[in-house]
Amino acid sequence: MKNWFRVCFLLLLGNLIALGLYAQRPYWQMMQDSVVDLPATTHAFEEYWAGKEPEKGQGYKQFLRWRYMQEMRADEKGQVPPVGYEDAEYRRWEAKQLTERRTSTVGAGNWTIMGPVANPINSSGQPEGLGRTSTIAFHPTLPNTLYLGTPAGGLWLSTDAGATWTPKTDFLNSIGVSAIAVTPSNPNIIYIGLGDKDGSDAASLGVYKSIDGGTTWAVSNTGMGNRTIHSLIFDPNDDTKLIAGTNVGVYRSINSGANWTQTLATSTVYQVGYQPLSTTILYGINNANLYTSVDDGATWNAGVPVGGTTDRSAFATTPAAPLAVYIVKDLGANPVFKSSDGGASVINIQTDAKVLLNGNCAGGGSGGQGWYDICIAADPTNANNIMVGGVSIWKSVDGGQNFSIAGCWSSMGTNVHADHHFMAWSPHFVAKLYVCNDGGLYSTSNLGTSYSYLS
Repeated sequence: MKNWFRVCFLLLLGNLIALGLYAQRPYWQMMQDSVVDLPATTHAFEEYWAGKEPEKGQGYKQFLRWRYMQEMRADEKGQVPPVGYEDAEYRRWEAKQLTERRTSTVGAGNWTIMGPVANPINSSGQPEGLGRTSTIAFHPTLPNTLYLGTPAGGLWLSTDAGATWTPKTDFLNSIGVSAIAVTPSNPNIIYIGLGDKDGSDAASLGVYKSIDGGTTWAVSNTGMGNRTIHSLIFDPNDDTKLIAGTNVGVYRSINSGANWTQTLATSTVYQVGYQPLSTTILYGINNANLYTSVDDGATWNAGVPVGGTTDRSAFATTPAAPLAVYIVKDLGANPVFKSSDGGASVINIQTDAKVLLNGNCAGGGSGGQGWYDICIAADPTNANNIMVGGVSIWKSVDGGQNFSIAGCWSSMGTNVHADHHFMAWSPHFVAKLYVCNDGGLYSTSNLGTSYSYLS
């Protein structure tokens, strides 16, 4: 009997310790685990929000939506099937159909849209838009060809500057695309990083590759496995070399994605990018540190601390100031930092005390939902122009010290939807910035004075 009580006590103690350890990690990181423990993630969420009053624009509802979806997939112990389980089952079923020579008796169908075609009226007063987007990439020579990644709807292609779009992954299993890399020397070769890097609504199978412009795709994740890809870039000097920021650090391929090697093992690396005008120096950022590599991502330094240790981050660089790195953190007031020496040191540069990542378009309030929507962009021709995206869009024209609203989420502001996930300047048009948000894709050519809706 004593042994039985001892076993029960140890089991209980182990569970409590496990929950305690989980609680030390932010719940938004746990949402991207390869095997999701729903009870532990919910416990971490509840601990984080204990004694706090949820406010609009702080990410509370985003977690509840995610949990609702996971509850439908979890077993009786709250364990969600591991990443890749559904894909493997589908491929097993597909192989069985071929083996047994089964063919469908149902025709492909001839479908036409019946509506609604117009965007519905948003009761909150937000501008038009429906459908979250995650990332955008550009054709190396064709200015009007755009590639758009969505968190659950795959990859989309436009050849007319966003007027119309064609889905390029409809014959794959349901996927999220959080990163896109179009080969500079051969645009028919496209890499996509899978997963939903922001809301964790789509599982990831690592990297997929197409050699025919996106008509067909093949898995390209050997050595990497089913990692969520947050960022995917080429070596500027050699497009057979790729660097990927993932939910477990940085991976590198030197053979066009055939094999991957982990070169930095850490928490989620949200972004990787080369120093402007350099072909060997690059940066990576996680929740706590800005990392630097001087050998094409083969090795990394120990990292320079930036702000807190649990806050999501994004960074931007510009050829107008090659050694500058601008960083936004998931913090309250003054969340903008800068390195002026190529990542050797980092200081907080914002001085106006405004909160940039929540829903207050006057810069007041506290906190935000930067774990879900956070991005920053630095003007390629003027290093004083810095754009920051959270629930709304903000701009600085003095290098990140002071900010003014450049796209309020509500009807009080300019015509742009809320919750911004990615920003990128066009390599073909001066001063044209593309913004991915919860309402689709937008562009601005005047630092946010006005926006064009491209979805």
